[in-house]
This record gives sequence, C-alpha cells and structure tokens, in this order.
Amino acid sequence: MQVLCFDAGGTNTKYALMNEEGKIIEKGKFPSRTDTMDNFLDSIKTVYYQYASFIDGVSFSMPGVLDPLSGYFYTGGAFDLFIHHVNMKEIFSSFIDKRIEIANDAKCAAYGELGYGCLKDVKDAVVMVLGTGIGGCLIKDREVIYGKHLMAGEFSFVNLSSSNDLEDIFAKRCGVDGLLKRVRRELGSDDFYSGEEIFSMAKEGNEAVLKALHDFCYDLASQIYNLQMIFDPEVFAIGGGISNEPFLFQMIDKCLDEVLEYYGPLAFDKPEVRVCAFNNDANLIGALYRFLETGEDKKVE
Repeated sequence: MQVLCFDAGGTNTKYALMNEEGKIIEKGKFPSRTDTMDNFLDSIKTVYYQYASFIDGVSFSMPGVLDPLSGYFYTGGAFDLFIHHVNMKEIFSSFIDKRIEIANDAKCAAYGELGYGCLKDVKDAVVMVLGTGIGGCLIKDREVIYGKHLMAGEFSFVNLSSSNDLEDIFAKRCGVDGLLKRVRRELGSDDFYSGEEIFSMAKEGNEAVLKALHDFCYDLASQIYNLQMIFDPEVFAIGGGISNEPFLFQMIDKCLDEVLEYYGPLAFDKPEVRVCAFNNDANLIGALYRFLETGEDKKVE
C-alpha cells in the first residue's frame, strides 16, 4: 500500500509518498496558498496528479477545528480566509478519486507518536506541541479524544490567570513567541533571538536568559501538573521545534520538582515527560498512521 500524505501549514505545505511501514519514499514541499480556495486546491491537484495512478489514498494533516470523520471544518487556522464552515473532504473528492482522510495537525502529531514514535508502548498520554501556539492531544486507550465540540487538547486557549487577558493564555505564555518575549524582557532588548540563540545563551550561563527559560518552563510544568490531576496519563510527550533541545527537558524536569515540592503531601508521583520522536515529518507520519488505522465506519470519541 502507498499513501500520499499532505501537511498543510501556514507557510509551506509538505507532502510525502509513504508506504504502510511508515517509510517516506519521496517527499517535497511548496509555499502554502492561503489566499483563495481555488489557488489552494490547484496546488494540491498539481501534486496529486503526479501520484494518482499508483496510490491507494490521500491523507491530510491540516490546522483548524474539524470533524475528522465527515471532513467538516468549523475553522481553518492559517486557511481561515476560505476554510470556514466547509466540508473539505467533499471538496477534495471533486478531483481525488481515492479514499481521503483528514485530521487536525496536532492530532496527526499524536497519531505519529502512537504508531511509530515515543508512545508505541503507552495507552494513555497527553501530547503537547510547542509552536506558535500549543497544539495538543489527549489519548485514552490508544484512541485520540476529540470531545463533544472537537476541542479536546486545544491547550492554546487555557487561561493561566484570572485576568481574562489574552496575553495570559497558554499559547501566549508557553508558545515560542512567549519564550522570546520573556527573553527580551529579561535582557531589556527588542532584538530577535532564535531558539538556538536562546538555548546557547542559557547554556553559557546568561542569568537573564536562564530566568526567562525557567519562568517559561515553570508555567509549562504547572500545566503538566494540572493535566496530571485532571486526566492522569501515563506519559506526557512534548514536541515542536524547540523540543530538539535537551536543555529544555532538563529545565522542565527541574521545574516539575519545584511544583511538586510546593504541593508537598498533596503531590503525586512525578509525571513522566518524553520528547516526541518526530519533528519536521511528524504530521506526515501521523497522517499516514491515521489513514492506516481508520476505517470508513470509525467513530470519533
């Protein structure tokens, strides 16, 4: 079996021809067309027609709040100008004569870890993807939980204070922009610092950067604690670009100790935190796994 998988992001759309063992046979990318539906579809068609004669289906990883069973999108994330209250599975079916599967991008990252990555041996887990926002997923008995309104795992919108200030939602505080903002504040600078530069300064002992990183990780550890109390998973898996940095996990581990020490006898066993196995190809691999594991009669829970 061969499946053509797409990962539609705000900047680029990646694609890969993959087999059922999870091997990428060919892959590529093109700039995402976020301006009109016609332009977006034309870009998908160009790739699809190259592979249509020898694939068994197409699987999409896309942003937004969507029903993966029907393919109906309530919001479209970076494509919200034209993907808003539309059924993309029906639209794709106008030119794709193969089986089509669609899932939210953060959920696809979780599917990939379940099938081929750090959650292969786990039944219950929480996945957090640290990017511009906080992509997320709850997994129970190796099934992705979507929730009544398809919002389960949308951690970006968790409020971290009682201020009702949008600057205090989880995405603003613990997305990559939130880390940059903390570093700028502590350094008294308006300069842009990449993730690599931030961690390099931290490892060199820059006290201001270390404080910013500690505060960032403490907020993250506090939410891990909250989710452990609410959901009690076996494992937390953390992904996203900055998850490649081992120093991040050292700081998260330290902050978890501080959180548990604060709660003293009310605390529980320390949550297990793992790094996601896949980075740039995570959503493609997850799109494949969902295609392989999802039948036409699969119910979303």
